[in-house]
Amino acid sequence: MKNFSDFPGYNRKMPCRHVYEYVHHETCPDCGRYTHEPNYALDHKLFTEYYKSDKPKEYICPVEGGTIRGWWSI
Repeated sequence: MKNFSDFPGYNRKMPCRHVYEYVHHETCPDCGRYTHEPNYALDHKLFTEYYKSDKPKEYICPVEGGTIRGWWSI
């Protein structure tokens, strides 16, 4: 099994900072690897489009009101 330190581009003592903090770039300025950072603008756009559509209405329980088929998350 490989450790972070076995991959090229990582510091031998600690993984690159993009692993544990946002660097606000698609590729890390330190090691050049893809950072997997979320695109909040796109996520917000897709979320609002979904809730404006009729898709979520099929999950609202008519008996229990606003709950999702009567199920509550703790």
